[in-house]
Amino acid sequence: MRANVRQDKPVMFEKQRIRPLKALRAVRQVTDDPEQTAEVFKVIQALGAPSAVRNFKRFVATAYGQRVVNEQIDLSTFLTDKEFLRSLPANSLGQAYLHFTESENISAGGLEEANQEAGTIEASPELKLFLKRTRVSHDLWHV
Repeated sequence: MRANVRQDKPVMFEKQRIRPLKALRAVRQVTDDPEQTAEVFKVIQALGAPSAVRNFKRFVATAYGQRVVNEQIDLSTFLTDKEFLRSLPANSLGQAYLHFTESENISAGGLEEANQEAGTIEASPELKLFLKRTRVSHDLWHV
């Protein structure tokens, strides 16, 4: 007899509904072990699609958003380049970000690794770029 195992079918992120039970399971995991950063991304994936898509639409409606998408400007390129960040003026956001990430022993690259552990999503390349930009800019808000 074959076990009845539910497989999540790939759904385009843009059409995904919220999945509260999946989010709850991930919250329990991260509550049990706060180092399980990938579980945080599972919560975001389970609950965040509608608002992320709205934010993406707002972003690409701006001239800057269009430039980012058209030129494929990857913010993580800058935020993971410590030499670039060190070259920025003293008291700049870049210098403050570098100090914060080094003092906390975290990185934009580490967030990306945790996101990949949570699983990939089906989305347009433009939306994926926006979601990545949103993830890697997270720690800028702590500065």
